[in-house]
Amino acid sequence: MVQFLLTREDDEVMPDFPNLSRLHLCYFPYDSWKDVTSLLDKSPQLKTVIFEQGLHRYCRPVSPPSESLTPFSCHAEVIVVRNFCGHEFSLLLLGHLLRNASVLKKLTVHKRRSDKVEKLVQIRKDLLMLPRASSDCCIELK
Repeated sequence: MVQFLLTREDDEVMPDFPNLSRLHLCYFPYDSWKDVTSLLDKSPQLKTVIFEQGLHRYCRPVSPPSESLTPFSCHAEVIVVRNFCGHEFSLLLLGHLLRNASVLKKLTVHKRRSDKVEKLVQIRKDLLMLPRASSDCCIELK
């Protein structure tokens, strides 16, 4: 297992990670969604991506948010999002992942433990409405 802290200046280019096959993202500072997508884009052998802290921790909402969501390539077959809050901005980021993950086979979303049944029903509806690049993608909510 390799652990590292990715820090870089705004004008630096993300290096390639040609052998990275599994990625656990435990924490990225705010304003780093561009770094997350760049890392996914630069990892052609990536098969599994796990967002340990949900998606809302990877980027502070920006206005308008769609301007900061540029296309990228995600080669992952499995994406796991833990501690998913279901907020509008988290859904926007998840939708961005789904639209750019052309070989994705399974997306597993783990809700927060504190979420009520009504919230779970709404999250399920919202997830199933998101467009996907992969026609083989199965979405599982736990």
